[in-house]
Amino acid sequence: MSEQQTGYARGRARKKAILTAALAAFATRGYRGSSMAAIAEQVGLTEPGLLHHFRTKQQLMIALLEMREEELRARAVWEPGKESLADHLTAVLVPNLKTPHVGQLFLTLAAESIDTDHPAHEWFVERYARVRDMIRDRLRAAAGAGHLDPETDHEELADQLVAMADGLQLQWLLDPDNVDLVGRFRSFAGRVLNP
Repeated sequence: MSEQQTGYARGRARKKAILTAALAAFATRGYRGSSMAAIAEQVGLTEPGLLHHFRTKQQLMIALLEMREEELRARAVWEPGKESLADHLTAVLVPNLKTPHVGQLFLTLAAESIDTDHPAHEWFVERYARVRDMIRDRLRAAAGAGHLDPETDHEELADQLVAMADGLQLQWLLDPDNVDLVGRFRSFAGRVLNP
């Protein structure tokens, strides 16, 4: 491996370590409660060293959100002949059980971004619009294939499915011993998608 390739590999590893430290900081203290200096210290860098990789805290936060969004997109591919839409949407939630801190970060930032001055406000508005559009498209496909009542209001049902997923995830993060995130979502999705 050339010196340049080794340098790139070290840079990628450093960025991954920074993202991991930022994930933990943002998940526990929120965006506004986390400092670049503390994140830098977690990975053995000075703040200027961290700024070499991410120029602003906002850029770091957006990089984290984009990383999570990429992971979600990768597992959100639906093949109607292989699984029901209810099973597919439920399966998208399952990895969250293994990484509760990621869900905590996402919900914390989503709640903070209600403030229109929050740096992730527009990102979350656009992200929720994309998710609802994706679900609406899948609902239309399911209706077209005869798996869903054609009279179903796709707009309303997409909103309900997103609200149910986020609401159950919040309840599960607060009380994991008493809230069955996957089971309750599967039950709801099964009722509304497989009448």
